[in-house]
Amino acid sequence: MKPELIRCFFAIDIEDKSTLDKITVVQKRLQETGANLKLVAPDKIHITLKFIGEVPSEFVDRMINFSDDIEFSPFKVELRDVGCFPSLRRINVIWAGIREGNIGLMTIYQGLESRMRQLGLKPERRGFSPHLTIARVRSGRNIDKIAEVIDEVSNTFFGIFEVMNFRLKRSVLKPTGPMYTTIHQFDSQNS
Repeated sequence: MKPELIRCFFAIDIEDKSTLDKITVVQKRLQETGANLKLVAPDKIHITLKFIGEVPSEFVDRMINFSDDIEFSPFKVELRDVGCFPSLRRINVIWAGIREGNIGLMTIYQGLESRMRQLGLKPERRGFSPHLTIARVRSGRNIDKIAEVIDEVSNTFFGIFEVMNFRLKRSVLKPTGPMYTTIHQFDSQNS
C-alpha cells in the first residue's frame, strides 16, 4: 500500500484582527480594479517560513521531532508596505512587507533549514524573503490598474503583533482554494 502523502509547510499565522481588517481594506481596493485576482482569505493569511511540499505521513513526525528544539524568544513583527513579485510590469504575487521582526523570523527559518537538511530535504534555493502574500494575479487583465493601486497603498501600515509560536500546517488543495490545518505548534521559550 502506498503511504499517505501530506503537503505541508511551516508558517506563522496572522491572527490579529485589526491587522487582518487593514489587509482586507487593501485587498478590496485591489479587487475594485477589475483585475483577475485570487485574494488570500483572512483566515489563511500567514508568513511562510519554509514550504516542504508532499512528504509521507511518517516523515511528518520526524520533522516535528527534529524541529521541537528550535529556540526563539517572542518577538514583534511590524507589517507595513505593499509590493509585488517579480515586478510592477509582471505582477504575480501581491504582498505585505515585514518592516520589523526579520531577525526573529530568520532565527526560526535558519533552525528549520538546518533541521530539514539533516532529514535529507534540499535547502531553499531562493533563500528566505519574509513577506505576507495577500493576493495572486491570475492574468494580465487590468495589470496597469493593479500597479496604480500598489503605488497608492505602498506605505500602508497594517499592524504590529507578537510572535509566540510557529506551526507546521497541512495544505489540502481544493477547487475553491487551499484548506489549511495545524499539524503541530512550536512555542517560544517564554510563552
